[in-house]
Amino acid sequence: MKKIYMIIIVIFLFLFLTGCSSSKSSKKVNTVDDHSKEASEQEGATVTEDFDRDQLYSFLSKYGVDIFKNKQYENYPKKNGMFFISLKQLQEDFSIDISIYKGSDGTFCDVNQSGIFFDLDNVLNLEYNDNFMPILPTLIGCSFDEMKK
Repeated sequence: MKKIYMIIIVIFLFLFLTGCSSSKSSKKVNTVDDHSKEASEQEGATVTEDFDRDQLYSFLSKYGVDIFKNKQYENYPKKNGMFFISLKQLQEDFSIDISIYKGSDGTFCDVNQSGIFFDLDNVLNLEYNDNFMPILPTLIGCSFDEMKK
């Protein structure tokens, strides 16, 4: 009877130990700047070579909040009545890695048209509050089809 219990325990332990390892192949992790790592850790996201569009918007929003709180947007020109910082300017002025800003087909977003709008004059007539600040990330030209238009 002891042998049966021992065999059951060994089988259970074997299944438990082998069942805990993931059979999914993991993606290669890219090195991104500290801001992207911090943003992804706060969101509980995994930093992989492919980011979904929601993660990219989340990263831009987090940069926008920091820039908004420090009123650094005032150093940039207005576009369409709102302060605007392009991806290119984010890279140059804040050392943000913009190589992650690409679509699912691998097309890089337009670095001059994509970025963060700050709608301080409420040009869009939205109701901003503490949970919805006047920070509007935008990504343009992030796919081949979008670039053709």
